[in-house]
Amino acid sequence: MTERQPAAGFPEIRVPALYTFAGLVLGFLAAMALKGTAALDPLLAVAEPMGSLWLKALQLTILPLVIGLVVTGISQTLAAAGGGGLARRAVGLFVVLLLAAGFMSALLVPALLELFPVPAKAVAALSGGAADPGKVPGVADILDAMMPQNIFAAAAGGAMLPVVIFASLFALALTRIGAEQRRQIVLFFEGLAGAMMVIVGWVLMLAPLGVFGLAA
Repeated sequence: MTERQPAAGFPEIRVPALYTFAGLVLGFLAAMALKGTAALDPLLAVAEPMGSLWLKALQLTILPLVIGLVVTGISQTLAAAGGGGLARRAVGLFVVLLLAAGFMSALLVPALLELFPVPAKAVAALSGGAADPGKVPGVADILDAMMPQNIFAAAAGGAMLPVVIFASLFALALTRIGAEQRRQIVLFFEGLAGAMMVIVGWVLMLAPLGVFGLAA
């Protein structure tokens, strides 16, 4: 008897690409045209919060969307291959590639920052005025951050790599539990990913306004 697998019918996301590009161009042109005039401040008073709120709304969906898609994708891969050796090797390779990318970043990024330090003016501009960039994390610090003691704290801090690694291991662990329990959990994560994609679609419909604000 074949186990019925949850069907991941994700909603379609439509992006108003032409209007978004128009918002980008209009934002640049409006700010440049009004630069040095009294009308610039009222424009920025509207554009800055509009762009910031749109960006935050988009960022709000990233973490649950990534978790839902990773768990669902791995679970469907294992189900499509019947849980055979090929599927397990494919998922194992995916985890190994994630770990390898993290290790390479831990090894290369500190060395590159030592060879090509970020200019002090750029640091001040990107950090809101703080000229001290702080200490560059070492290899041990980066590897330690990849395996945090509290995955929820890592997620709250926006650390995506340990969250993706944890979600991948969680999806692999689902193959070791009962079929009914696995089906219910996978259905939950499919619903989570689908709902987040709906919200992403709503946010992207407002992309012309958000991009206009960010550009201005």
